[in-house]
Order: sequence, then structure tokens, then C-alpha cells
Amino acid sequence: MGILRNTVILGAVALAMPNPPASEMKDGVVPESASSFVYVAAAAETFADVRAFCERRPAVCKAAGHIAGNMEAKAKYSAKLIYEWANEASGAEGKNAALPADLAAADPIATGTTGDSKGLAVSQSTLKLEDLIPEWKAPAAGRTAPKKG
Repeated sequence: MGILRNTVILGAVALAMPNPPASEMKDGVVPESASSFVYVAAAAETFADVRAFCERRPAVCKAAGHIAGNMEAKAKYSAKLIYEWANEASGAEGKNAALPADLAAADPIATGTTGDSKGLAVSQSTLKLEDLIPEWKAPAAGRTAPKKG
């Protein structure tokens, strides 16, 4: 089943690639007057032949599946190495740097979201109603308030 999935993905990639100009196409490969029905029929026949191939030659399909599995594992491992290398190169100084001795021995900062020393949550409502009311500011010099009416 993995071979079929990989074949479909590769087919989609091949379909997304641009077509060469007509001057570079070989003559007689596909007739220019072929209809969409001809293409669909050819694709259906090819799919039926590929599906029956594994029934006719199970050893070949098993070997191809093994090779595809190895290629997939190699691709994943390579992607993992590249990802680790990229993260190591971009954040080597920030993440792996040791704290200075005076900061390592210091107490952690307690904020309103971390709670108190007993593990109880501290209220985050530290503002009073008077704090929420903005201070009145006079209009800038030269500007007058709009007249009502």
C-alpha cells in the first residue's frame, strides 16, 4: 500500500512540473488530437496493471517496499539532522550558555502568575477603580474644543 501512496505522490509531483515547449517535444509520443477520454482510459489501464503486478510478482513488490521503507527512513533521519543542526546554529549562545554564579544561586522571581511560597495563587486584581480612570488632559495649545449645537 505504501508503494501505491508513493506512486500517487510522485505522479502528483510530475503533474505539477511545467511542460516543455512544443519544439522540444518528441514527435509521435502522444498524438496532439488526443481527447481527455484517451488520457483517462490510459491512466485507468495503467492503474489496473500496476495493481495486478503485485499479485503476479509478490517478491518484487516486497523488495520495492523494503527499498521504499529504507529511503523513507533515510529521508526522515536526514531531515532530523538538518533540523537539529539549524536549531543548534541559531540558538547555540542563548540556550546552552550557563548562568553566571550569582544568578544561579538567586531566588526565582515571584510574579502575580507564579503564586506565593505556599503554592496558592495570588490575585491578579491589583488595580483599584481609581487607577482605571484616565487622568484629564487639557486640549493642546491653539486647539479649542468643538462647539456643540
